[in-house]
Amino acid sequence: MLKNALLTLLFLVMCNASWGAVSFGSAHALVVDEESGEVLLEKDAATAAPIASMTKLMTAMVVLDAHLAPDQTITITRDDLDNLKHTRSGVPVGA
Repeated sequence: MLKNALLTLLFLVMCNASWGAVSFGSAHALVVDEESGEVLLEKDAATAAPIASMTKLMTAMVVLDAHLAPDQTITITRDDLDNLKHTRSGVPVGA
């Protein structure tokens, strides 16, 4: 449950939103409490659409798995590059 609450909080922080009034530019959104099934936030959730940016989703998961504060700045360094398969994420060093 704590992980769900942190993910919701991270989502709201990333949207520069407050608990009282959520405002963001996404056309569609759906945040559900995994344990209770309660819809915490939705915007045009009934319309079929592709998933959100994989980079944004993975960033949220890295922050949650590392137990970082949602407002902590994360900087991509050369150590984060894939030197084994030489894959790229599209996020440049220094971002």
